[in-house]
Amino acid sequence: FTDSRYTPAVPLMVMPLAAHKSLDKCMSDRFYTDAEGKEKNDEKDVITPEKRLLLQILDVAMQVAHGFDFAHGKQVIHADVKPHNVLVMGDREVDGLPFKLWCINLCDFNISGTSAKATHDDSDQSTEGGDGEKKAGRGTTGYRAPEQEHGWHVEDIDRYKMDVWGLSALIIAMLNHRCSRDSRENKSLSEVSRDIWSSEVIEGEFMRSLDLFLKGCRAEQPTQRWDMSMALENLT
Repeated sequence: FTDSRYTPAVPLMVMPLAAHKSLDKCMSDRFYTDAEGKEKNDEKDVITPEKRLLLQILDVAMQVAHGFDFAHGKQVIHADVKPHNVLVMGDREVDGLPFKLWCINLCDFNISGTSAKATHDDSDQSTEGGDGEKKAGRGTTGYRAPEQEHGWHVEDIDRYKMDVWGLSALIIAMLNHRCSRDSRENKSLSEVSRDIWSSEVIEGEFMRSLDLFLKGCRAEQPTQRWDMSMALENLT
């Protein structure tokens, strides 16, 4: 794309506008607004503000999982899953829901690579492997998988699973209204914020099912961790 107003023509990069900014901004600005009145819900409401928030979180997670499942099918790993790298492009209507959900895009593939290899150096940037392919970088503290944290050697078939760990950390961040946390503490939902969620939700079937889902995504050894296709199957 060029602009004829410039002489000589200057190449321009055109990207869509993220109407609601990145997910970390939405988490701070508006993500939890509707859940504040969870104790004052009208009994006639079919979908309470708290349930609406759970649906929003689940929908964001599903869109992110679909995006990574597609990328992995193209032999691309992201390696830096976090709220800052999830863009909220706008709202979309869903049949059967009286409110809108978000339309999500993924961004910042700068440390990703066509060869999804865990790097063994201390850099947070991607590096070149001996075969000329990019290795996946070290990611962000609180979201990166153990193999990224420690530089473990991982077989080809399991290298993409660092994004599965990142997806689970993203879900936990949304549930806890926190954008970063020591990943070693995030092996269950036992410490979800009780100022956000009622005891009915925390002790209910939804959270128990989600806890089992996250455990499948957070096996410390990549060989025992779900891949993205399995995570997506269990998320739907």
